[in-house]
Amino acid sequence: MERRKAYHRLVLPSGEVIPHPIVIYDEEGNILSWHPMTHEEPFTEWVGGEVAVGS
Repeated sequence: MERRKAYHRLVLPSGEVIPHPIVIYDEEGNILSWHPMTHEEPFTEWVGGEVAVGS
């Protein structure tokens, strides 16, 4: 099952910073996708801080 976590910032490999993203992980912890958070979403854990793609 995919896990969804919310962070204050997502840092892309280019260095671009995306504010308030929801990140979707697979069972191995790999980032599958992300989208900006515009409202509270069910079944999403708020982690805060930042996560970098590829980490």
